[in-house]
Amino acid sequence: MNKTHKLIEDKVRSYTVELLPEMGLELFGVSFRREKNGLTLRITIDGDNVGLEECSKISSIVSKWLDENDIVEYENYSLEVSTPGLERPLRNIEDFIRFRGRYCKIVYRNANESGTKTVKGYINNIEDNVITVFSKKEKKYFQINYDNVKKANLEVEF
Repeated sequence: MNKTHKLIEDKVRSYTVELLPEMGLELFGVSFRREKNGLTLRITIDGDNVGLEECSKISSIVSKWLDENDIVEYENYSLEVSTPGLERPLRNIEDFIRFRGRYCKIVYRNANESGTKTVKGYINNIEDNVITVFSKKEKKYFQINYDNVKKANLEVEF
């Protein structure tokens, strides 16, 4: 990763980690990358019922701060403020606890005893680092040690 980009990310992360809690929000992530349309500074915020209004407000505040403090030394870049979305990643055990009862997809690091590498179902319980998921399709519970979770995200069930 470009050192300048990392420095920008770190400064923005430090600022937003202080700013967001007073608004009832939290920082989900910050990235500064070269994309096909140019440089993009992406700030992802999270919280209960966070939407367009909050994203717009944070964008205005951060944009002003960036300009006043000359944080980004590039002339042309885009600032995007968004939420993790409906199919947000589940990045830690606390996310599984927070979204208990929701439908998710979990990809295993190592296949389970029946050779399965992926399970879709409802987060039922989390205890001692073990996540229990109920699969309606298979009509059974799966117990997954968190250490065996390669990737997980909420899913919209149709």
